[in-house]
Amino acid sequence: MSEIVKEIKSIYKNRALIKYMISAELKGNYKGTVLGFLWMILDPLFMMLVYVILVSVIFQRGGPQFPILLFSALIGWRWFLQSSTNSLKTYISNRNLIQSINVPLAIFPISKVLLSMITFLASFIPLIPLLLIFDANFSIHLLWLPLIIIVQLIFTLGVSLILSVAGIFFTDLQNIMNFVLKLWFYFSPALYAISLIPEKYINYYMVVNPFASLFNSYKNVLVYGKAPNEYLILFAIEGLIFVFIGLKWVIKSRSFIVKNI
Repeated sequence: MSEIVKEIKSIYKNRALIKYMISAELKGNYKGTVLGFLWMILDPLFMMLVYVILVSVIFQRGGPQFPILLFSALIGWRWFLQSSTNSLKTYISNRNLIQSINVPLAIFPISKVLLSMITFLASFIPLIPLLLIFDANFSIHLLWLPLIIIVQLIFTLGVSLILSVAGIFFTDLQNIMNFVLKLWFYFSPALYAISLIPEKYINYYMVVNPFASLFNSYKNVLVYGKAPNEYLILFAIEGLIFVFIGLKWVIKSRSFIVKNI
């Protein structure tokens, strides 16, 4: 436990480096594009449009509020998707920096998570007018939103820390994760309402799939004007466990990572 506390202190001391890495990558991602940072807003909108056409237009499903319900879940999933996939190769892409200076390795997946969080927060620019257009029910429960975001930050960080090390041990993991993440998204209640799950299976479904509670919580506070899903506490606990495991694994694997990047 003491080594984890030491690692956290070291991460905090290197916060300026984390800020620099995020700033440099953010500028690099949109450098040379005509629309620049506007893509942070347009990308999730285009993703939503594809699914809306598929579900609402082609299959004639979803209902009048489907676009905003989908968007509310999609922006959270996009944050997790970008963070987890980018963390798989973060040590390899930063090998020169890692081999030249002594810094806590956890800062590299952390920077990926925070970078994706910025694009997630930028998605609220189109989200607000969409909530008005599709008659979202605003209520006091909207105050739950910062807590839900913090809970997702913890969970996403924990998974990204684990994947950052796993990506060094298992070189084919990125191909496997591409399939797993697609399956995970379709298994989660983004394209459909959680009420479609048979009642006798709902408890098992919520326990097995942590994103069910997260997506439902975003939909509740942003669109329905309700409190977050009660299973979100389980999502938070899992996130804390993953952060502990991830930090522990990063610390224990430092020499292996440095040798194999």
